[in-house]
Amino acid sequence: MSRLVSLFTNAAEDYPLTPVVESYPLNNLHLAAAMHMYPPQTAAPVSLDSHLSVTSSSTKEFTMVLFDRASETTRRKRDDDDQLHNKIFLKEVDQLSRLQDDRLGLDEAQKEAHIEQDRLLSEKDALFQYEARVTREKLLAEKEAKLACFSSEYSSKIASLDVHMDMFVWGALLIYLQSQMQQANTTRSIPSPAWHHIVGKRPVATCMNIVGFSIISDTSSESDGDEEPQIGIRDNAAPLLTSLLADVPIQNSTVGMLVEALAKALQILLQTTPPRATRSKHKTHKPPVKNFTDAQRRNNKANIWELFQIAFHFMKDGEFMLHETVSLKAISSFMYGSGMGPNPLELQWDMTMTHNSKWNQKVIDILCSQYTSLLEKNQWTSRFRQSIMDDITNKFNQCCKCWRKVQPHVPSNGIHKTMQEVGDRLVDQTNE
Repeated sequence: MSRLVSLFTNAAEDYPLTPVVESYPLNNLHLAAAMHMYPPQTAAPVSLDSHLSVTSSSTKEFTMVLFDRASETTRRKRDDDDQLHNKIFLKEVDQLSRLQDDRLGLDEAQKEAHIEQDRLLSEKDALFQYEARVTREKLLAEKEAKLACFSSEYSSKIASLDVHMDMFVWGALLIYLQSQMQQANTTRSIPSPAWHHIVGKRPVATCMNIVGFSIISDTSSESDGDEEPQIGIRDNAAPLLTSLLADVPIQNSTVGMLVEALAKALQILLQTTPPRATRSKHKTHKPPVKNFTDAQRRNNKANIWELFQIAFHFMKDGEFMLHETVSLKAISSFMYGSGMGPNPLELQWDMTMTHNSKWNQKVIDILCSQYTSLLEKNQWTSRFRQSIMDDITNKFNQCCKCWRKVQPHVPSNGIHKTMQEVGDRLVDQTNE
């Protein structure tokens, strides 16, 4: 309001109002009666000369008075209009100030509402993150506890399986030896063998010292029949027993008795079986072989190499030196039937064994199926399954040679070579 008062005071000072009322002396009015009569009456002509000046002056004053009254009325009307305009202007200014105050209040209220909304959103976000973190930590703790429980259970199961497997192997071996001994005793009687260096002695080291031995013929016997069993042991029996009893430590007398029984059973088997097995008269049916041209053979090899690139992600044969062979745990679980076997999406070779192992045969079968699907997709040359498997086997042997080059060798002194020595050996081979 103070601003409005100052505004109008300044406006009044800038535009002062001029007075509109004028005063005239009364002695100048000679005909008072004529002022109240309109139109004025014509007076009787008494004398033209004496009264001429009076009538002319009176008419001039009368017209002046009328003009002054008319101007006075117009001036008063203008003053009233100015006052009306001033009131309207004051009202509009008052309304405008109120609108400005309302707008400022609305802006402040909106700002406060936005601030409050941002604060609530930040509090909700912080609460949500806290709950998510607590839930994630709880789930991780539960998973770790379950994994620990599963690992303990499976470790105990694996240990029990190992024990049962050892007992099963030894039991099956004993049963087999007993059945062979009973069968030999019923067919023919055999004199006691001349193995004085084995029977009756306690074994000391391992079964490798016994398996792979050659029968020492009796000094009193010089017949030709003693030579053929030696061939049988070297050719047939030794590899089988080496795979069964190699590096098994002999620690008690029970196992010593088992070895003695094994030696007797070997003697019986060698004497009862003929030196050479009769060949079957039926010819084995080999799978059909398709003849390829040189260009087709090169394309087949290129297709096999492309298959290996897709399956193992190696660009060259030399890169298979970095191939990570499958773990023994996965192989044992696959052999015993508790594991799933090779994963088709992440194939791994068993580089420690040949292509005839059960694991590698499964890998070759998976690769053969993948090759068949690629053959249909890329329209390669049609081939028999056996031909594809043969090429995959040859490629595996090449990759296996590259992998074995970087493995530490064990020389005759039994000391393992370090990786530095392996690297020096590879550099020497490259230079050669």
